[in-house]
Amino acid sequence: MIRISGYRNDFVATKIGLSLASFTSKLKNDNFSVREVLKIISIVKSEKVEDFLLLEIMKSRKDEATISLQQLEKEMGWLSL
Repeated sequence: MIRISGYRNDFVATKIGLSLASFTSKLKNDNFSVREVLKIISIVKSEKVEDFLLLEIMKSRKDEATISLQQLEKEMGWLSL
């Protein structure tokens, strides 16, 4: 997410109260606390990041079965306009 957001690691590290060395170590070892992750998300959250994450979700589900809009409307009991 940080890479996609365009923010530099030193900026994010400073914003969450870590030295760049500590931040880099935590990033390398995937060792952030929940509180740190929430802070990072609040800093880097943007439409660009959300679009990237949605695309990743869509890619991960590309082989799942799908139905048409008409079928969904029928199953849900919705009326088509």
